[in-house]
Amino acid sequence: MNKRIFALLGGVLFLFPSALRAVVLDDFFQSSTITAVTDSGSSLTNTLVSGPSGLALQMDYSLGTGNYVVALLDVSTQNFAAVGGNAVRFKYKASGQSNTVEIKFTDSDSTASLRSDKLSYKFLTVPDSQWRTFTIYFSSFALFPDGNSSFDLSRVSRIAVGLTTDNSSRGSGTLWVDKMELYKSTFTLIDNFQDAAEPNFFGGTNLNTGTSGGATASASYAALGSDKVLQYTWDNTPASSFSFMFLNLQKNFQGYTHLSFRVRGNAGGEWVKMKLESAPGNSPELFISTYLAGGITTAFQRVEIPLTAFSGVSFSTINVLTIVTTNASGAGSGTVWFDDIAFARAGENPEAIRALDEFDTDPNLTNWETYTHADGSLSRSAVSDASVPGAGAGNRVYKIDYSFTTNPASPGETAYAVIERPLQVSMAPVTGIKFKYKGTGTSNNLEIKLTDFDGTTWFKKLLSFTNTGGVWKQTNVPFSQFSLFSSGDDGQLNLKYIKRLEFAISRGSGGNGSFTLDTIETPETGEFEQALPGHLISAVSLVNNPFTPNGDGIKDQIFFNYSLEAASKATLKIFTLRGDDIKTVIRSDQNAGDQSVSWDGTDNSGVKVANGLYVCVLEAESVDGRKDYFRHVVGALR
Repeated sequence: MNKRIFALLGGVLFLFPSALRAVVLDDFFQSSTITAVTDSGSSLTNTLVSGPSGLALQMDYSLGTGNYVVALLDVSTQNFAAVGGNAVRFKYKASGQSNTVEIKFTDSDSTASLRSDKLSYKFLTVPDSQWRTFTIYFSSFALFPDGNSSFDLSRVSRIAVGLTTDNSSRGSGTLWVDKMELYKSTFTLIDNFQDAAEPNFFGGTNLNTGTSGGATASASYAALGSDKVLQYTWDNTPASSFSFMFLNLQKNFQGYTHLSFRVRGNAGGEWVKMKLESAPGNSPELFISTYLAGGITTAFQRVEIPLTAFSGVSFSTINVLTIVTTNASGAGSGTVWFDDIAFARAGENPEAIRALDEFDTDPNLTNWETYTHADGSLSRSAVSDASVPGAGAGNRVYKIDYSFTTNPASPGETAYAVIERPLQVSMAPVTGIKFKYKGTGTSNNLEIKLTDFDGTTWFKKLLSFTNTGGVWKQTNVPFSQFSLFSSGDDGQLNLKYIKRLEFAISRGSGGNGSFTLDTIETPETGEFEQALPGHLISAVSLVNNPFTPNGDGIKDQIFFNYSLEAASKATLKIFTLRGDDIKTVIRSDQNAGDQSVSWDGTDNSGVKVANGLYVCVLEAESVDGRKDYFRHVVGALR
């Protein structure tokens, strides 16, 4: 076998295993990431329009005297702001030691994450092995101003899930995580009190009270059944006395329409007032009962107070929410409970906007990275768990086993164990891309290009493709049809870190036209298997492609299963994409029938190969002189 065979490949096969759901690469909500590039003498206008699946990208072009126009899609970041995402929602459970979980996002002020702003939110795990759904509002995150000191939700580049010893607790534990979503909530919670601890979701305190004229008051967290709530108890028996409880906020609530909460009284009929203040004394005190037909009762009721009722308040900075009881209003003494205090937007529906990670793919095939403190350790795996609320029988989650040594080498430092990944899509587990399209005007070619983080680009040209007569169609373009366009640092296309997609209309008939793309995504995948009836090599299947030869016992080898119609001399070799012969896996006489061989990712010198794509070539020559061969691309991803 010589290098000429690679000139004949034309494209390379990127076919990978294990059934996976489709992953959206671009749904065109991210308008700021679409750039028009044109050849001299050509023009292009990109517009977002309605398509079959939501928004679509319409390319109105004129090739004129030029040869191409390009819509360049930056998929290295995600735009949370354009789609109204104001929260992240995920499911988790924990066991073992209770430690601090930190959720962190990084924007793209710089190509170096150390010089980009971060959003961080921390909470203590409840290690009872019970699944919880957790919604965190971006307004509740703390800002780490490592970049320009203004977090850009339109260009979010990285996400991290970490465990730390912030709570001074060391030992071992396990965190399971499932289905992290960008979420659009019509509620921004001040607190739901489930942790029965300070601070609230905005970093302020809840258990603040004051009295006058001999009154008494107390604020505490309480359990009512399985629910945790905020309890306020007062005694305003002395004449002209009053008491109050207040929650510190100091946040911007512009754009919201209502203050929302649940309230319940101990006896029913309690007279309780509420006010919002942007400055001392600039808000009226509103009776809660005004907004309840039957007043406060002994059952929880939802209260919605229009923010317009709080006249004189500047919602750009709400400092405190205050609950007031007075003797003058006949409040006397009593107890009320509050829960789910929030700011709301009327007329909108909450919804999950997009999955940030389903946590159902083998971690070695994703772009999740791990790092730990010297006093911490971490291992991760994808495991089946159908006990997640709302999950199906085949649901998989990430299991993070961690440990913080009880005899630390650096006792004064906060130990950590973190998984982190760029928000660009890992295409390592998938087989190609698919999209809906339609076109009018002259018939020209469509070129699709994929570029990784070091600048390597592969492409596929679809000839006479752009005119469909205005009819929507769908195409699935397997990576087997792509070929090398230009080399970056290493010439290998790293499917874990695809940063750019390009859709270029190149000259066929020339002239003018309109071409529209809708929702670019990956097809669902499965194991590669091909029947070749009438061939000497009559069937082939590959198992564990790509494989992860890192010694962890999971997919450390790729298996080549094939059938021979007759006894043959069989040779299986591995080549780089440039055609360099790096490994002879087998060269032996084999009987007719089923055969199986494996490759452990080493070259002929016994050294592990670098991450990347390789071409396997299986050749067979039978005793009667017949010859046959099969070639395929395999991925090594440690």
